[in-house]
Amino acid sequence: MAFLIAAASTLAFATTWFCLGRQISMLIDRILPGRPTPKPMDPMSIDFDSNGISSRFTLGSSTWPFSWPWPPGPFELKIILDHEQLVLFANGHSFTFGPVQKKWPDQKYQFTPAPGDIVSFTRDLGSLPWLTPLTFNIMGVPVPKAKRYAYDRLRWTKPNGAILEITWRGEYWFYPRTGWADTYNNRLSRVRIHLSPLEKSAAAYLSATKGWSANEYRLESQPPTSEDAIINVIFLKDEFTPSHPGAGQSVVLRMNKSSRKVVSEIGWQ
Repeated sequence: MAFLIAAASTLAFATTWFCLGRQISMLIDRILPGRPTPKPMDPMSIDFDSNGISSRFTLGSSTWPFSWPWPPGPFELKIILDHEQLVLFANGHSFTFGPVQKKWPDQKYQFTPAPGDIVSFTRDLGSLPWLTPLTFNIMGVPVPKAKRYAYDRLRWTKPNGAILEITWRGEYWFYPRTGWADTYNNRLSRVRIHLSPLEKSAAAYLSATKGWSANEYRLESQPPTSEDAIINVIFLKDEFTPSHPGAGQSVVLRMNKSSRKVVSEIGWQ
């Protein structure tokens, strides 16, 4: 009886791992990420496809996809050039990369971090591979017997506390004779923008007083005074008016740095 229970348990575990090994490996990687290794990231440029299919992000000498797999995923990525600053929109939030150094036709830009920005680009390997024992090739070409994920992570932090996180996910394959090998097939996995504390307060104020949702505007921090922070709230429909930014619903918020409350609101002049 004990032998049958052990055999059944082993069979159940093997079946679960065979069917769900990829998903389990991804979950473990989120909980216990591997040791990050720095990667080159200069120069930085984006070649943006407004159709959301073939955008590319270049970091150092390597290029990474910057579009969601087709069909498009739940997040819509957009970029605009505002006063020679490149701005990214993702999931209803905006993030300013930094000053544009070069620009080409068809929305291709090379840019650099703004003074005070902290940027890192790293790769880490998944800690738990999954087996692929049934993989074969009728032509006798070597096939991998195990796989694991690789993650390339760009983290960009602004002095005000706003953070951009971009993650690409690829795979390493294990061949019995040669060991682990990179497939160089990376996919955009996640784009997440964390608002600064003041931006969160501004967003709450705009929701309460104007009923605006996050995807209707963008926030642009300005040089502060000794006591107050200045945040431009640019209503996105105003971006396309000939008189931008001097008309429409866009406003300027003056916010107390300590309390994070709005002190005053004025329209664009």
